[in-house]
Amino acid sequence: MAFQVIVECVAHGLESMGIMVVSVGGSAAMINFVRRLIAGDAFEAESGVLRERLARATLLGLEFLVAADITATVARGPRPARLLMLTGIIRCARS
Repeated sequence: MAFQVIVECVAHGLESMGIMVVSVGGSAAMINFVRRLIAGDAFEAESGVLRERLARATLLGLEFLVAADITATVARGPRPARLLMLTGIIRCARS
């Protein structure tokens, strides 16, 4: 029983980290984008950089969220419906 509680806490921690990575990374990318535009850099060049940085933050955050889902699935006991849902999430994340 104590092991399950610990694993669920780890899963919640991983979820929090994933949300934080997406939020902080996205905010930092937007702030940098606006700062560069104010400095007079070209919109087209900077919008490409913005998209790349947002994509990196999102992908890293998704890695944490997938790890949280895997951990939570193990903690709750692998049932067919949970495993199918997790498989779908992983396939979408890999695409």
